[in-house]
Amino acid sequence: IVVNEYNGKLGDVDNDTEITAKDATIILRYVINEVSEINDAIADVDADGSVTAKDATMILRYVINEITAFPADSK
Repeated sequence: IVVNEYNGKLGDVDNDTEITAKDATIILRYVINEVSEINDAIADVDADGSVTAKDATMILRYVINEITAFPADSK
């Protein structure tokens, strides 16, 4: 695991300036080891210290406007 410093918007895993389902997909691919590196500071949207499928789920909920912020936004 490579831990990088935060350099973008929380949840914007691909750093394209938008939070989309693609960001959730990258996290899921990371969880199953298809992606070897991810920016933990951006991907850990639930602020539990790990990048998991739960983070991908929260991003998808954000994309469909079910939530308007991530738990990590308040930290």
